[in-house]
Amino acid sequence: MLDLALPLVTPPFPVAETLSGLDFLEELVGMDSQTKNVEGVNRVQRKIALKLKELGFVCSFIPNLESETGDLLYAVKPGETSEQISFIGHADTVCSPDQDFYFKIHYASQTLTGPGIGDDKGSIVMALESLRSFFAAHPTHHHTYAFVCSPCEETGSIGFHSFFKEVGEKSKIVFGLEPALFNGSLISSRNGNRWYNINIKGKASHAGRFGEPFINAAHHACEFISKLHPLNDIDNKIKVNVGTMRGGMDRYNVICDTMEIKLDTRFPSLEARDEIDQAIRSLIDNSSVECFYTKEQCQTAIEIVDDCPPLPLQPDHHLLLLKYVDVIEEIEGERCDLEHSGGAADINYFARPGLIYLDGVGPKTKGMHTKNEEMCLKSFYSRQYALTKMLTLLEKGDFYDN
Repeated sequence: MLDLALPLVTPPFPVAETLSGLDFLEELVGMDSQTKNVEGVNRVQRKIALKLKELGFVCSFIPNLESETGDLLYAVKPGETSEQISFIGHADTVCSPDQDFYFKIHYASQTLTGPGIGDDKGSIVMALESLRSFFAAHPTHHHTYAFVCSPCEETGSIGFHSFFKEVGEKSKIVFGLEPALFNGSLISSRNGNRWYNINIKGKASHAGRFGEPFINAAHHACEFISKLHPLNDIDNKIKVNVGTMRGGMDRYNVICDTMEIKLDTRFPSLEARDEIDQAIRSLIDNSSVECFYTKEQCQTAIEIVDDCPPLPLQPDHHLLLLKYVDVIEEIEGERCDLEHSGGAADINYFARPGLIYLDGVGPKTKGMHTKNEEMCLKSFYSRQYALTKMLTLLEKGDFYDN
């Protein structure tokens, strides 16, 4: 049970409303929905669907035909028009709950910890509470509302990209339910990412024998990786990261004949993506490593396993985004910024010319993807109120022509 004496955010909202949502958040955080736990992810999806049905949404579950994941939740609540406001969140988490990492309220710091506390369960519950308040005040409403919840965002939502694009085409506005940065900033643009599997095949031999042909795949891989580092350009938001490399026979005295590299690239534009891709292919194919006897070189193969486009940086912020910042300042007493994020997210796939989009509308969160994940409790409510107020303003239709 919640401690009713907990000193929460202090805008002019009744205490009973302030406390809503945490019981459901505790329930969701207690469910293991690490991406590979398909049953656990589906349990969370169905819990969320029950809440959406209570709000009048029609819910459906879409299976993944490309990968073994949970089902995607798609919920729609028709309005008086087909002009659609969409939300995108995700039910899966990176970490699982255990005896040391579970839902916990830290009273002194007014923070919450637990797996997925902000990314993304806290953000989802926050949005559900906002919608509940909005629909209570607007039983009939101008817009159609759509709520999309991915089962596998943490592994790229592979299998649902085309569906995201379809929803983006139908939408006038898309709100991304990723958490806000811990400094309070909203996310107005994001890097894209491309993931590569790179395989290098050499020729094995006894490490001590002379005269026998050999090609060391590990040497080829290390030379390649050493040349990757200069591709990083932090000022221009470009990053290249080797996440994993493995190969060989786990022996000292055998020439390594195979290597696999998992490579992550981040970029702010499609032009930058293509330049990085060209550089990677040139570097992997131009190696000094060869057989001393036959002059043969390693064979290489590159596979792109995920290709998320960037969420473009817009030259001028739409009036809606600036108003959202104003609303947050009215509630929290401090002004937040609109920032670019180096991380990609599902909202990237929704983007199209003319679409109004904003991500990071969830609570302030830090330590994502680790056992130090921590959400600011006051922001769980302040950002909830901000979203409700924005939906109320959008009902008046003041932002579309700016």
